[in-house]
Amino acid sequence: MEFKGTKGEWRFHEESHGQFISSSNYCIAKINDHKGNMVTTANAKLISCAPLMLEQLKTLYSFYEELAMKINTDDFDEEFRDKYNPTMSNTEELIKKATTI
Repeated sequence: MEFKGTKGEWRFHEESHGQFISSSNYCIAKINDHKGNMVTTANAKLISCAPLMLEQLKTLYSFYEELAMKINTDDFDEEFRDKYNPTMSNTEELIKKATTI
């Protein structure tokens, strides 16, 4: 499940002619709100963190998957299993959604 979009760090920046999300050599998005709206800026900053969040999510998913294999699942109480299983399924689906074209 590899991300097929622009690799590398994305950054949010404002210039006199607008707000942008870009990588070191590519403009990923131009934000069409020249007023500096706080909500728009917050959305753009969140989007600019997407590749890093995806990588962290994949790392956490692998860690928890490995941890579950090392721990005897019989030792998990029902409440833990009820939280763990859907969380892992939802996380896997989210990663697929972000990495599949």
